[in-house]
Amino acid sequence: MSSTLDLLFLGSGASAPVPELRCLVRPKKSPLGPCNVCLEAQSNPVSKNIRGCTSGVIVKQWDDGRRSTILIDSGKTFLSSAVKQLPRNDISRVDAVFLSHIHADATQGLDDLRMFTLANEIQTSIDVYADRATYDAVARRYP
Repeated sequence: MSSTLDLLFLGSGASAPVPELRCLVRPKKSPLGPCNVCLEAQSNPVSKNIRGCTSGVIVKQWDDGRRSTILIDSGKTFLSSAVKQLPRNDISRVDAVFLSHIHADATQGLDDLRMFTLANEIQTSIDVYADRATYDAVARRYP
């Protein structure tokens, strides 16, 4: 078996997911109104316009059959994206998470990673990598 390196996108949107709530609940008399993208994403569960916060998983398949996974950002839409994408792509563990910055679109889903370590059923820990400011803020939020 040869080694491979793959990238799975969990989200490719901005800091606000699409459909954007603000867009959908604007007053009817607003000149902006809801946009066609948000309306289509709301009404079509398989719409390509549905976007979560930017996130991805790097999957390294080693020559000896081992597999390593690194999550890039665990934002506020991580859980809904992971529930759809991880089982479909046979990803059953997260070896490490890289946090690009402290904002909610990159860190607000960290608590959902507990499901991988709960009762040590899947794994015992997940390594976290970030710059010092992000790491310190996360350490205060999740002691």
